[in-house]
Amino acid sequence: VRSIYKNPDEIMCHRSPKFSTRHTAAGILSHVEGSSVGAFGYLPQDMIGRSIMDFYHPEDFSYLREVYETVMRVGKTAGASFCSKPYRFLAHNGFYITLETEWTSFVNPWSRQLEFVIGHHRVLRGPSNP
Repeated sequence: VRSIYKNPDEIMCHRSPKFSTRHTAAGILSHVEGSSVGAFGYLPQDMIGRSIMDFYHPEDFSYLREVYETVMRVGKTAGASFCSKPYRFLAHNGFYITLETEWTSFVNPWSRQLEFVIGHHRVLRGPSNP
């Protein structure tokens, strides 16, 4: 797996690829775009079936809880999305990258239950050890 990072704590600016993930209402990853491999260091099949919470930095949990509350609120409006503040995501090498994510969700119109959450991600900062 070839990493997109060249230097420690590299600021990615505009050269960061955009990629998406999808996870269930229970937080289980069901889709990881192949273009994420260079950023995360994981193959999609190594992430699918795992909890998204396994990849979030513990110190960001309280903020990400707010994100999910917003996803639930905004998700009731068809086509609505919002962009979160940066947060940390665990790369395969054990170090964290900083992501910015545009969140959308799908609420089943019949059951009115959240079915899945989609994140469109962009790396802002690479890991401290590329």
